[in-house]
Amino acid sequence: MKANDGQKLEYARLVARGMAKGEAYRKVFDASGKSDAAVRKAVSRLSRDVTVLGKVEELQREADSEAVLSVRARKEWLSRRVLEAAGGEPAEVANGIRAVQELNRMDGAYAAEKVEAKVETCSFENILALIDERKK
Repeated sequence: MKANDGQKLEYARLVARGMAKGEAYRKVFDASGKSDAAVRKAVSRLSRDVTVLGKVEELQREADSEAVLSVRARKEWLSRRVLEAAGGEPAEVANGIRAVQELNRMDGAYAAEKVEAKVETCSFENILALIDERKK
């Protein structure tokens, strides 16, 4: 293991959280006395490091998955809204009804109906003739 693996990990954490790469580099590594060009070059090198890239992607995926509620969590939250609204003020009841509608949508209760339509092909001239007939 390299001595700077911990620094690379911290750099990856900061970048994954949205910090600018140059700022993250200056925060983690000793950049005192380095010119902006030297920092950009070091950042470029880190940006191509497979270990750093992999860690940034992994941390971003984890952050994305933690931020999104699971279907079960959404259903539980909506169910609580329904129970809280029962017997309440009219606005609360309306919110409860909307929560039930959303739960039904999540469960597929409002599946689209299959609609069939017969479409006849028609020439441009026939379309113009039909338009002329309707104008009369």
